[in-house]
Amino acid sequence: NRFNTRDNVRTLTIDGDLRVETGYLNFRSYVNRSGDWWYTYTTYPQNVVVKGNVIVETNAYLGVQNSDYDRDFANQITIYGNMVSNGHITFSGNYQKVATTFTGIANDTIRGTNIELYTLTCDKGNSATPVLFIENNITTSGSGAFLTLLNGTFRANGDDVNINLTNNNDFTIPSTACLSTQNGTFTVCN
Repeated sequence: NRFNTRDNVRTLTIDGDLRVETGYLNFRSYVNRSGDWWYTYTTYPQNVVVKGNVIVETNAYLGVQNSDYDRDFANQITIYGNMVSNGHITFSGNYQKVATTFTGIANDTIRGTNIELYTLTCDKGNSATPVLFIENNITTSGSGAFLTLLNGTFRANGDDVNINLTNNNDFTIPSTACLSTQNGTFTVCN
């Protein structure tokens, strides 16, 4: 019940929805440790592309498996649809993390409970027209900028949305992107 790479970086493309109905589905990066007196670590992150929605049902978990190795893992998930959590989505562990990118030209939504994201990139279309809505508050765990806007609009649309977008970092909104609040709060440079 995990995405596993061994001795290689791999990309898994799902041409539809990723639905976790029960149990755990984890990103688990492989570490190759070699050497007698010291260790040389080589990490092999996962790349997952979901051409549909990511749906996590009640009593289900999508996340990262914590690692005892003190090496960061640069796992990546790219989503062309909605992210819906009725269970748990946790993309940040001790050292394993998942960078999340939303792409495509359709309007999409992040909604649900128990969502923890490490970083989020909004790269919707090639203008500010496509919208990525966020309807519920999420936990952010990155130490730098949580949100990167490339294309599209990132819009808060929930009374309980209160997200810190950066931690004392510069925040740039390109001409092909937009940051918008219909309901909720964004904090920049907290």
